[in-house]
Amino acid sequence: MPKNEPKILCTAALGQELLNKVNDRGVHLDIFPFINIQSVNNYEPILQAGQPNAFVVFTSANAVHTVATAFKGVFPTWQIACIGHATAREIALHTNKNNIIACADNALELASHIIALKEIKEVVFFCGDIRRNDLPQALGIAGIHVNEVVVYHTLPQRPVIDGFYDAILFFSPSAAEAYFSCNLPPAATVFFAIGTTTAAAISKHTANTVVVGPVPEKEELLLLALSYFQNNKINA
Repeated sequence: MPKNEPKILCTAALGQELLNKVNDRGVHLDIFPFINIQSVNNYEPILQAGQPNAFVVFTSANAVHTVATAFKGVFPTWQIACIGHATAREIALHTNKNNIIACADNALELASHIIALKEIKEVVFFCGDIRRNDLPQALGIAGIHVNEVVVYHTLPQRPVIDGFYDAILFFSPSAAEAYFSCNLPPAATVFFAIGTTTAAAISKHTANTVVVGPVPEKEELLLLALSYFQNNKINA
């Protein structure tokens, strides 16, 4: 590895298309997933909750994948609200994109969009077993009933990381918690967080620099890290 080549650790798997974008960018990238996603085996609660004309909420692409499998790849005629543009793209693979009537970068913003629709009295929230309470709480205060359906489980992985990394990328609070449960990073390591919630989880454990991605997407965070080290040259 060249002397000035920054070392980046990614705590989640990346698709080949993203990996190709790292090639010839003058960085060394390692991938050590810190969470494992396991979909539920019983689809019956999903099918029962996801009746046609329901108002459905997704906050992760993981939930979209499981629900799509339950419905054999085609969603019923739902109105849909979601967090993140990547999640919206996944949803659009299984329904008309016009059925996505609200999209936001975080839970509280999404809740405000749903509340502003006025006529919504109940939503089906397809989620993982580890999730923040921001969205259900905000909707509940507004008098909107949340039918929560757990469709995947988040299983922490705890590899001990050897060696120094200039940057570590996190895409969820769960991954951050798993990392810090068994690793103590050097003070010079810069952390990159996919959103403010993940950044808060990192800052609970370290005073290191935390850079938050402007858009909650893997690609944007990876490109942000690459740009950061192009503009802040690594010392020899």
